[in-house]
Amino acid sequence: MKYPGLVGPAYQSASYMADAEELINLYIEKNETPNAPSPYCLLPTPGFAELLSVPEGPIRGEIGAVNGRGFFVAGFRLYEAFFSGGVWSVTARGTVASDVNPATLCWNGPNGGELFITSGDVGYILTLATNVLTVVLPSGAGMGAFLDGYFLSLDPATATMRCSDLLNGLVWDPTQIAQRTAGADPWIAMTVLHREIWLQGGQTSEVWYNAGSFPFPFAPIQGAFLEQGIAAPFSANRDVAPLVWLSSNAQGTRMVLMSQGYTGQRVSTHAIEQAITRYAVVSDAVSFGYQEDGHTFYVLSFPTEDVTWTYDVTEGAWGKRGYWDTTTSTYEALRVFTHAMMFDQHVVGDRATGTLYRQGLDLFTDVDDAAIRRMRQPPRLSQGQARLIVRSVQLVMDVGIGLSVTSATPGFDPQVMRRTSRDGGKTWGPEKWTSAGKLGEYNTRVVWQPCGQARNYVDQFIFTDPVPFRVSDAEIELTVGTS
Repeated sequence: MKYPGLVGPAYQSASYMADAEELINLYIEKNETPNAPSPYCLLPTPGFAELLSVPEGPIRGEIGAVNGRGFFVAGFRLYEAFFSGGVWSVTARGTVASDVNPATLCWNGPNGGELFITSGDVGYILTLATNVLTVVLPSGAGMGAFLDGYFLSLDPATATMRCSDLLNGLVWDPTQIAQRTAGADPWIAMTVLHREIWLQGGQTSEVWYNAGSFPFPFAPIQGAFLEQGIAAPFSANRDVAPLVWLSSNAQGTRMVLMSQGYTGQRVSTHAIEQAITRYAVVSDAVSFGYQEDGHTFYVLSFPTEDVTWTYDVTEGAWGKRGYWDTTTSTYEALRVFTHAMMFDQHVVGDRATGTLYRQGLDLFTDVDDAAIRRMRQPPRLSQGQARLIVRSVQLVMDVGIGLSVTSATPGFDPQVMRRTSRDGGKTWGPEKWTSAGKLGEYNTRVVWQPCGQARNYVDQFIFTDPVPFRVSDAEIELTVGTS
């Protein structure tokens, strides 16, 4: 029989007997043909390969597609990255203030020719023609954005939004400001989406637009007021098309919302919300978004809690990603916190060092060439609390995926590990390993037998070899006992 729920999202209910599913470093993809033998499959999340490294760290912000140029902030320095003839190189463009927050980078197009950087509460302009870096806002530049020829800066300490002159980020008239009046909670986050400015406080949000007014060109959209604020200013991300953020309001906090018109639609599940509610600190959460192979991902990391959640907007499914610490045998937060498309590549930045990596689905190792530990824990199996006798479990997956005919090569004979809990997922039995097939062994069966018996049966399947593990289904042979 089909293994019930083998392919599914992460869902750790408050009651482990209700549901205790895990999905780590894997994602779900729907098969878009009605004739597919399985409606969904599990695919491996991207791996990482080092591109370049600088002495300062961590990577605090990136931007690509700036007239074919790419920039990033590492620690207290602004760098430009170059890619030519398959070789990456880097040039420092100046020093910037640094704090624990991400840096923001935006540019005003080829007609403006400027890059606006906020870092350490200071605003800078890099003139692209001369590569001269100039301080333009000595303070109060918590985050920046660009809209309709104007650079925008938000000072969260005073809930003040400023704008530059039109196509001239070197000039900021101190009278060209707006302060919050519609709500009592100060603005702490600013995001430009669809030529509109989302200004979010801790309990409420509002949306502004370019009204063409004088002297300050921006004004609130009437009726675009949300009774939902933001719990972590840098959790808001526009790179997943709608705006997604970790919300809070007067009634509570720690729900993930996606913009739908001028409202916030809940996309987190009870399980996600229960997990985040237990975190001691969420205000430092950071996010990035990216699109790859038709999937759009919102990646939300909690630095203090050392955990990363992902939401696949395409499939509406949650999962986890993480770096496996072999010394503690635990998952840490994903090692990359920033993302930009540079030179047609997914470039991500290390949260601890000054290293940039290429992220790709054709890569199967983590940063530092560490193994990526992928895991799927399907739902608990039970039949009226009668004893289940499990004779065999077989994964239906791509086999013969060994990387080389040389036995010394990692991934020569990729293995799948399975372990079983007989008490609903509280304790686990020994690891049982089986081959997924050496190179070209396409008739390999990924099967375990016998598999024991239990009233509340849970499996874990773990993959660590640097190969493209792809799982479409599973078969389980069992009988139900009489007691």
